[in-house]
Amino acid sequence: MRLFLAALALSVQCFAAPDSHAAAVGDLKAHARVKDEIVAKYNDGDYKAIYALATERLKKEVSEKRFVGWLADSRAATGKIVDSSLVADLAQVKYFNLTGEKKSVRLELSAASEAQYHDFDLTDLPDPAAGRSRRMLSGNPNLSAIDRHVHAAVQAFVNDPRNVGLAVGVLRQGERRIYRYGSGDLQARLLPADTLFEIASITKTFAGTLLAMAVTENKLALDDDVRRHLDGSYPNLEFQGQPIRLKHLLNHSSGLPNLFPDKPEIFQTDDFDSLPQKIIDSQKGYTRERFFDDLRKVELRAAPGSRHRYSNVAADLLAIVLERVYRQSFDELVRSRLTAPLGMRDTVLRLSEDQRARLASGYNEKGRKMPNNVAFTGAAGGLHSTAADLLAYLQFHLDEGNAAVALSHQPTFGNLDEHAIGLNWQLKRTWQGHRKIWQTGGSFGFSSLASCYPELGIAVVLLANESDPGTQQRLSELERDIVHRLLSI
Repeated sequence: MRLFLAALALSVQCFAAPDSHAAAVGDLKAHARVKDEIVAKYNDGDYKAIYALATERLKKEVSEKRFVGWLADSRAATGKIVDSSLVADLAQVKYFNLTGEKKSVRLELSAASEAQYHDFDLTDLPDPAAGRSRRMLSGNPNLSAIDRHVHAAVQAFVNDPRNVGLAVGVLRQGERRIYRYGSGDLQARLLPADTLFEIASITKTFAGTLLAMAVTENKLALDDDVRRHLDGSYPNLEFQGQPIRLKHLLNHSSGLPNLFPDKPEIFQTDDFDSLPQKIIDSQKGYTRERFFDDLRKVELRAAPGSRHRYSNVAADLLAIVLERVYRQSFDELVRSRLTAPLGMRDTVLRLSEDQRARLASGYNEKGRKMPNNVAFTGAAGGLHSTAADLLAYLQFHLDEGNAAVALSHQPTFGNLDEHAIGLNWQLKRTWQGHRKIWQTGGSFGFSSLASCYPELGIAVVLLANESDPGTQQRLSELERDIVHRLLSI
């Protein structure tokens, strides 16, 4: 039941920027008083009064109308709150379980005083009556403080019967930890540490990093008209004189369609179990010649850079540009410029026989095995990886002394204090003032999240082999929980 701050096809966190008039407090008494006030007004349906308790920064970020609508939907699902209990005291953040007449939720609260909050969120708690059809095994040794905090954070996720397996990677001040839960298939055996997953749209950050490298090497510029790097004529790739620029290809403002072939009728179905195969079938035999033919048929509806429109086509087009600049395939560029130097041996577009044997099976929420993702250039979402490899990648991205890394983190669309996009990284400043740089990924049977906090030296990787409309949201809530717990140590 998270409140989304923007109508994006991206995961947007509900963090407020720092408020110059309200310092963060760790006092439990202050949090308890704010919690009691929120619960009382929630039960009365006085959602505007709850909104009034927010800091001015949060009010600038979230409209009262959207906030009230979110709480009204939540109240309809939970009924009145009949009991509450503190379940975790994480310094400046407290968690309370709220027992509702219909269902229970967890309240995450960050108080600014005894009468104001920086941030709060409501997260669904699993229904105890639902139970699990299978036991999710754990490889967490539960020895260190980090072990115990990660284990506490994942409980809601692992107790959700939809989920199959989960790999967790945590980097804190140079120390790397990998944790395994569940299985790589529906058999009851623990997920191996070197299991590969499809990472879907996290791949786009690799394309963004390669673009940043090309810019720092003076091979091209972010503001280049994309047509400068294409053969032939594409008068359609502009709107009223405003062309698609390279930066638009990785901030989802190019105006290009989501997929080629552009067949929106495929998605007009109630048979979602068969949708993945229909998408795959529509792309069988798709060639670069057809890609360029479809590109010439595009009709832009607005000036590039002015509107958000999620596009996998844009990432593929960028890969073609990079291939022409470097005279290497996207696969070769990823390997030579990123994965080989960083020692990421299991981050690949094309699986070896050994890697294919270590690839997890992907499922939907019904436990139905899903087909594997099909890549065109691979830049839109074709990479496979492991938790250990992605931690190495995120450690690389924590070093903003690297000019290409720093450039890839610069906003090219949106506002950092609300929500922005860099070179496909999503960007956000938390109410504590820390930058969060992250991206999620979702394929037919896999869901993923990678995040890093440069000022804190923290990074988190979450890889799951199940995908449904809510999986990425559950991973976002889990990531947020893990980071709160790491900051409390």
